[in-house]
Amino acid sequence: MPNPTQDSSTTAARRDVHRLDGLVSALCSAVNYEQRFKALCELGCEAVGAVGLAVLARQQGQVSIIRSFPSFDPQTGEPPAWLLALARCYGQILAENGQIVSLGLETGGAFGVFVPFFATGDASVTLAAYVMGGQQLHLQGVADTLQLVRSSLYLAERLGQTDASTEHTLGGQSVTSHAYAPDNAGSDGCNHLLNVVEILGEVQPCTRFFEAASTLCAQVARRFGCRRTVLGRARDGHIKAVALDQMESFSRGTRGVRLMEEVMQEALEQDRMVLYSEEEGEQLDPQTITRAAREFAAITGARRVLSLPLRTPQGQGFVLLVVDGPALDPQHLDALMLVCSLAAPRLHDLQLAEEFPLKKAWQYCLMRSADVFGPRRTGLKLATALVGIFLTLSLIVSGSVVVVAPLTVEGVHSYTHTASTDSYLHEVLVRPGDEVKKGDVLGRLDTAEVGLEIAALEAQRDIHQNQAGQYLQEGKDAEASIARLEADRAELNLAWARQRMHMMELRSSVDGFVVSEDMLPRLGQPVRRGQELFEVTDTASLRVVAHVHEEDVSDISRSMSKGEVRGEFTLTAYPDLRMFFTVERVHPYATVSGTENGFEVRGHIDTSPATLSLRPGMEGQARITAGKASLLSLWTRKAVNKLRLLMWRWL
Repeated sequence: MPNPTQDSSTTAARRDVHRLDGLVSALCSAVNYEQRFKALCELGCEAVGAVGLAVLARQQGQVSIIRSFPSFDPQTGEPPAWLLALARCYGQILAENGQIVSLGLETGGAFGVFVPFFATGDASVTLAAYVMGGQQLHLQGVADTLQLVRSSLYLAERLGQTDASTEHTLGGQSVTSHAYAPDNAGSDGCNHLLNVVEILGEVQPCTRFFEAASTLCAQVARRFGCRRTVLGRARDGHIKAVALDQMESFSRGTRGVRLMEEVMQEALEQDRMVLYSEEEGEQLDPQTITRAAREFAAITGARRVLSLPLRTPQGQGFVLLVVDGPALDPQHLDALMLVCSLAAPRLHDLQLAEEFPLKKAWQYCLMRSADVFGPRRTGLKLATALVGIFLTLSLIVSGSVVVVAPLTVEGVHSYTHTASTDSYLHEVLVRPGDEVKKGDVLGRLDTAEVGLEIAALEAQRDIHQNQAGQYLQEGKDAEASIARLEADRAELNLAWARQRMHMMELRSSVDGFVVSEDMLPRLGQPVRRGQELFEVTDTASLRVVAHVHEEDVSDISRSMSKGEVRGEFTLTAYPDLRMFFTVERVHPYATVSGTENGFEVRGHIDTSPATLSLRPGMEGQARITAGKASLLSLWTRKAVNKLRLLMWRWL
């Protein structure tokens, strides 16, 4: 998917290049520097939406106006307000080393955008633009476009000479306005400037580093008539060739590429432009070392070898190698240097954008720690120091040995309710998992047979009691005694029948939860005396059982021998609550849970919220604290134990 940010930046770059094409056309039709400057500034203001442009200089605390557009006559007129604001703000730019400064003079906000020409000692020259309003992204685009305008002015200035200057006062400061005399340098300089702008117009829209590097090499070779153009990237003091004109891919192991890298390395180490030419009079500096360039020319038959360093904001970033280029007159050389200075920031930004985030963070740490650890082998020193600090702290600082294991809640005491007699299951009032209180009815057996027995016994009792009364009236004492005995026996049987009637209701003997199987499907089926029907677990006797891996159980056993071992647990049903327990014992026999062999560690629940309903069978996770150990031991103990086991097998 295309990146909207890259698309917008590419569109903006193409729009700027299109406008500068018109600028160059107007420049080519100019016959003197006055016309060239006016054309450059007019189209520059249109390109960036600026109120005006000015070339400012500062030397020994005095601000000078070199030129401005729109122009004014310092002899008869007062400088406009925007020019005064830029001149006053120029000192702030020097102090802050910035590009964009808010002037805040009018409603909506005004900004000064400054792009420096050069700075040597206490003297500096800059190109300044007065822009009304705008967001930070827009202002940064203005600064980028001004860099091209600045370069165009710089190259056009070489076609003119200064012939006059006039002094006046700007806001209490001494200001000098310079005028430039026209010249007749011809159209060669304009053609060079056109080549520069067109090369940058091809490089600027590129969104990938290799694409931009290859485009730069191809355009320089085509427009300046070079036999070979190579771009090398500097990293850690070494040059690596990254792009060649007319070659999409190449091998750095070939002899030709190695020779070209040596020539570029020579320019990098001397931090200057290196030229070797068979023609006399083209040497830039007799003191420049050209051994690698001379060897390259002797092997490849090249007549002219030129290496140009491309400097980025962080220093030397690239080196451009030009083989058999044009005769290096001042205008050719200026054009090549201008291409290098303007293309380097773009290449640098693309290179940084394609680096990994971790690499960027590491490079930032290296830059910030260079002052502390010294300029040589900073990365090694920093890595060694960090590893040393890390190991020292891991040996000194101790932590708790925590064993994590799955956990289950289960009941210690369970009560089973059975059928008191042979009967039928008449009613079921509870289901598995229901909470019951002591005395709650769980279910009922069929009472029809017992009810009939009770009615028969009541009738027998009444009959014998009536017979005993009748015998007493007749004076038959013996028969009356026998009748009373029969009535008493019927009363005893009636009491037992009533007791059996009461036992037909199965009531819970404790507070707890029903953990037996569901009896509802068995409703109406016959049951035998003593058959288990309902099982209730006492909630007051719940405990936790953790399944601990066999390699961790030794830590718990060792800690139990030294004192009490405690832990905490959380349940899947209540993940936001933490409860505590005390380890009571480790089961002596191993059990298999899933595919892991382990031991059951049983514990007593210490505290649980009063409103929390714990039920047998609930699952969760337990964390058992089993002593103290150093951080290094905590992090490596499992790996060390496995290594010991493997070594024991092998040895």
